[in-house]
Amino acid sequence: PNVFSPNGDGVNDVFNISIVGQDDFELMIFDRWGNQLFNTTNPNEGWDGTYNGNDLPAGTYYYIIQLTESTGSLINQSGPITIIR
Repeated sequence: PNVFSPNGDGVNDVFNISIVGQDDFELMIFDRWGNQLFNTTNPNEGWDGTYNGNDLPAGTYYYIIQLTESTGSLINQSGPITIIR
């Protein structure tokens, strides 16, 4: 899914990635101007649609995922993620 609704209702409030068997992981979130809003190397931590503790407005943001599989293969994936409030 590329849409989530961080409105505190307990449903679809966090953008997270489910991965298994990777050695290195990084998730980065950017705004449309290229400013980094979120970064984690913990695959169990997701983005809640905030920046510096403030809710970001509805709109489209961009994610980059970089990970290394247990086989040593490097994987890069990116795309849009939309917040609906």
